[in-house]
Amino acid sequence: MIVIGAVGVIAVRMGTEMIPAIAVNPTAPAALLFPGTPPVPAWPNEGEAAISVDGIGSFGSVGGDMRLPIASMAKMMTAYVILKDHPMALGATGFDYTTTVPVSAGEKLTEYQLLQAMLIPSGDNIAAILATYDAGTLAAFVVRMNVEAATFGMHHTIYTDPSGYLSTTVSTASDQVALGQMAMREPVFAQIVAEPSATLPVAGLVHNVDTVVGTSGFIGIKTGSDSEAGGCFTFANVKMVAGEKVTIVGAVLAQGQGSNDIINASFNAASTLVNSVVPAITEQTLVPVRTRVATAVGVDQKGVPVETTTGLRQIGWGGLQVPLAVTIDPPGRSLKAGQVVAEVNAGAAHSSARAAATSAVPAPGLSWRLEHIW
Repeated sequence: MIVIGAVGVIAVRMGTEMIPAIAVNPTAPAALLFPGTPPVPAWPNEGEAAISVDGIGSFGSVGGDMRLPIASMAKMMTAYVILKDHPMALGATGFDYTTTVPVSAGEKLTEYQLLQAMLIPSGDNIAAILATYDAGTLAAFVVRMNVEAATFGMHHTIYTDPSGYLSTTVSTASDQVALGQMAMREPVFAQIVAEPSATLPVAGLVHNVDTVVGTSGFIGIKTGSDSEAGGCFTFANVKMVAGEKVTIVGAVLAQGQGSNDIINASFNAASTLVNSVVPAITEQTLVPVRTRVATAVGVDQKGVPVETTTGLRQIGWGGLQVPLAVTIDPPGRSLKAGQVVAEVNAGAAHSSARAAATSAVPAPGLSWRLEHIW
């Protein structure tokens, strides 16, 4: 009986538990450089500027990280906080608000209409109304704005009021691009800033201060202008690249200083900047077919290459560093030739390629199992 029991234990261990799983070890680099000549953006010759493609990467910035007044661009953060605290689906109107002062006593506006009134004709008084409604006081709301800024990594931004009327509300072009990208992912915000005009109770038809919206690919976002800030503009522009829509987000600050048309100076700087980078944005094969991205290792310690079965194409521009990630699908104790065991992903975009073993890795034979029973 003792012998029979021992044989049973050996049989179990030989059949299952003592056989190790095949290891698949990534060998791909952590990042690749996108092929081609790096673009040279047409930076404005004054103030600050930054420009990126959402979800892909940044073209960089110019002007340093000096904090500059941003005027009404502060209303982007005000709108973002309101929509975070009072979320609203597309097609909804949000909360109702009955005004007392200073719009028109008794005027009833929805949350959506208040956001339109703040973002389209850029009403400073509406920013104050929304801030007080949300947090009780302007000071409490400003704290909320700065908390959100810190969350986004906007370390050079200081909000001191919800409208940007105070010149102590300051930021940088790079920080405003980060906010613009986040805000445009909120559908209601993106819908409002893309509207050339709106019709509001009492006020009637109002036009967007962003007069380039709806032209040449511009879909928003927010202007800001006064004598201290100059012309400021955080913008979003959509282009088609290889049949895919890409969203360019940028910001220009302190444009047209000393001129009589500072806001148009910011529009011109933004258009020139967008037009200078668009030709560089292309789709290329970043990882060709049959590129080795991992190695499968069985008990014999012999490595079997794991190679891509399709090419991985990516949108980018020359010199862009694109992160690569290899996700392993553990194969178990044996592996067939051509079996997919990994996926390669590039950057923040949704491009990917599968990778498969180029040859089989069989489970260990009887002799190996006998040698490794204990």
